[in-house]
Formats: sequence, structure tokens, C-alpha cells
Amino acid sequence: MTLSLQLLGLSVSRIDEFRAIGRGGVFLTGVSRAVVASLGTGTTIVEVDEGKIAHWGGSGLFKALLGVSDIEVIARKAAKGNLDKGNLSVGDISTKVIPGLPPETTAANFTKMADDASHNDLAMAVVNLVCQTVGMIAAGTAVEAGGVGV
Repeated sequence: MTLSLQLLGLSVSRIDEFRAIGRGGVFLTGVSRAVVASLGTGTTIVEVDEGKIAHWGGSGLFKALLGVSDIEVIARKAAKGNLDKGNLSVGDISTKVIPGLPPETTAANFTKMADDASHNDLAMAVVNLVCQTVGMIAAGTAVEAGGVGV
């Protein structure tokens, strides 16, 4: 559905969310093929190929796990959180240095949730999980889409 509007004297058209994410991603990067991941209270991953948009998936864990849908509130809570209270790290399970894996690398999400973990610690763990997962899915999508963005 296209509806013409004016904003600050400029012509504006409404388009669906996936097209907006895809078109915005390729506009900002100056490329014509890309995998674009949009992170907020929900997450969406789309593939753009010469203007054709394909939705690959997404999630909405923040509202489900934290009961919060305002991304600024989530960001403030996560900034005050301690990831060590929620996630098991490589350093927690190995005393040896593993080349390419810093000790703070996540080994397992939510497996170390301390009894005294706060809502902020949970927010940090959820943000970490979402960012890592979206990064892995976006990279896999790029490879599957024929090397887009790789």
C-alpha cells in the first residue's frame, strides 16, 4: 500500500517494514546486494538483491523475556548489567588460552544465571544473545544468498 504524505516539505511514501529495512540498508551502504539486519525490540533479517527484498526471519525476545518493549529502556538496563552473572564464558571453562577465542567469549548463554542476577543482568544477557545470534544468522544468510556482503 502506498500513501503519499509530506514531511518537512518532502514527499514521503509508506512502505512495508521489510522493504523499508532492505531499502534503507542498501541506501546507507551504497550497495545493491546485501543482507540487512535490523535490531530493536524485535529483530528482522532481509536479503536485498537489486531491489528484490526477501525476508529471512526475526525474533522478538525482549518483550517475552523482559516484559519491556522500549529499546531505550532495554539499552539502559543492559548497560547496567553484568554479563558474567548470566553467561558462561570460555574463560570459565578453560584455563588455557585458545587462539582466536578471548576468555570473555560466550561459551553458553544463560547457563550461569546467578541467584543474585538482577533484571539488568538478564537484559545484558538477552542483548548479548540477540546480537550474537543475529550476527551468526546474517552471516549464514549472506553465504546462503551467494556471498552477499561477505
